[in-house]
Amino acid sequence: MLDEMELNNSLTPDEAQRLAGKLAFLSTTFFGGLGRAALQPFYARAHGLGEKNNNKLTFALQAAIHLIRQIIRTGKPRILPSPSASPAPGAVIYSDAYFTLGEKMLMAGQAPDLWHPGKRKPQDNGWGFVVRTGKSTYFAHGRIPD
Repeated sequence: MLDEMELNNSLTPDEAQRLAGKLAFLSTTFFGGLGRAALQPFYARAHGLGEKNNNKLTFALQAAIHLIRQIIRTGKPRILPSPSASPAPGAVIYSDAYFTLGEKMLMAGQAPDLWHPGKRKPQDNGWGFVVRTGKSTYFAHGRIPD
């Protein structure tokens, strides 16, 4: 995605929103938050900051792409201790969900105060999880129709 974006010198607000979510997940799960500041230009574009109808990459976006590529190439994944390594049985669970409201993608619990569910149009909803227990890891993700 980063290569295509740079090759086309273009990033729409919708693309920026989707990419920011993926990069935030990558930053948190693999690198323990490393590179999170580089996501700000993507969020700015996603929220329509800057020139209207101009999808060209800004200097900030170009720098962020370069930094994120560098982190992906050289960063070491975060190590999570296995629950089986501890004396007590347990599991490590990560989960996330989202829904769209108009053109905005929101996390669970971010619904605006004046939102009326009965008056909304069909929405895109999604979820995902990773569970690690003992020596096994399970994961799934999907979309939920309105």
